[in-house]
Amino acid sequence: MRHAYDYSLKLAARQAVIAEITRRFIKSVKRNWSLVEGYKRMRLGSPLRIDYDERRTILDIYIELPATRPVRYLVYISMQTSRPLSPSQTRTKILRLLERKTRYVTGMDTAKYILCPAGYTRGALEMLRTARIIPMKNMHEIIKNMAKYFKNRYTKLIDALRGKRLYGELMLLAYILREITKELGETIANDPLEQYLKYYPSPLILAEQGIEIPAPH
Repeated sequence: MRHAYDYSLKLAARQAVIAEITRRFIKSVKRNWSLVEGYKRMRLGSPLRIDYDERRTILDIYIELPATRPVRYLVYISMQTSRPLSPSQTRTKILRLLERKTRYVTGMDTAKYILCPAGYTRGALEMLRTARIIPMKNMHEIIKNMAKYFKNRYTKLIDALRGKRLYGELMLLAYILREITKELGETIANDPLEQYLKYYPSPLILAEQGIEIPAPH
């Protein structure tokens, strides 16, 4: 009876993590009708796919980005709080995460996380480092790490287009990177899209007309 109660608590905790992370992506991508319509017009796939296993231990997020490779996030959610993950426990979780990774074809940027509130032993951390899996202790650390990725992608794209015209799929790419960055909690200083979106809230108009990205001073 106690085991069933503990399992229910952990399941509820995992569901809460999944709900919060997916809410951020759904709000910035799937509920953005202008963005979804832009994908349809340019004959792109679904901008966002979210999946998880039956036990709610692995969250799988796939984001189709215009004009570049898709992005995929795999998050193993462990609600262990009694003691840090041991190497033997970590090995099992790594294998499950890597098995999940092989379900899709390659050709995408994939980040793998493991979440465990109790932390990790030194041996477990070494195993995760070798497997290129990022260890985190809570959901907020994961969201912050994701946000930094999208912010870096956005700022690098804008910097590469300084003094040039932004339109079409690249405009949609900049827009989706910007929206996800903001929804995940990162701020963007001196955002060149800010002034345009005040007057043209739909990225479709900007994608069709194009905008000038100011050259660096």
